[in-house]
Amino acid sequence: GEAGEAGVRVNAQRKLAMELNKLSQDFRKQQKDYLQKLKSQQDRGPGAAGIDGFAQFSRGGGGGEESFGGAGGLMQIEMLNRAETVSIERDREVMKILESVQDLAAVMKDLSTLIIDQGTILDRIDYNCEAVAASVEQGREELVKAEKHQKNSAAIMCIYLLLVMIVLMLVIVLFEKA
Repeated sequence: GEAGEAGVRVNAQRKLAMELNKLSQDFRKQQKDYLQKLKSQQDRGPGAAGIDGFAQFSRGGGGGEESFGGAGGLMQIEMLNRAETVSIERDREVMKILESVQDLAAVMKDLSTLIIDQGTILDRIDYNCEAVAASVEQGREELVKAEKHQKNSAAIMCIYLLLVMIVLMLVIVLFEKA
């Protein structure tokens, strides 16, 4: 009955809390890996990814340092400056995303804690409700017994009093006739 349902609820809450904990741990692990990747890119300095891309482009273009001469060199320097600017902006955006991810991780951790706490509180409330229902039922039964006892006692006293009076009246009537 109710105990079985309560057990099922408790088991379901525990299972959900365990799943949430596992998901939270997976999330934290992935976040940690991502943060390490970002940190390694950040350690290389701002715009490192853009410079790497430009270096590959200029090597592919067949020139390295030799291609920096003349108008082609100015164009490559301008492209390098644009790539660095874009890369710095991208790094800023990545840092904003990183802060958002960290905030989200904190919120998820707090949410996990709240869910577990709420499950515990629900368990307590459910237990208290069951205890109150049992106490109320027991109190009702005791009141019914007390009421029956009280009625029976007053009724029996009335009956005894009436019997005594009847006997007394009979005795008085018999003595008057005699």
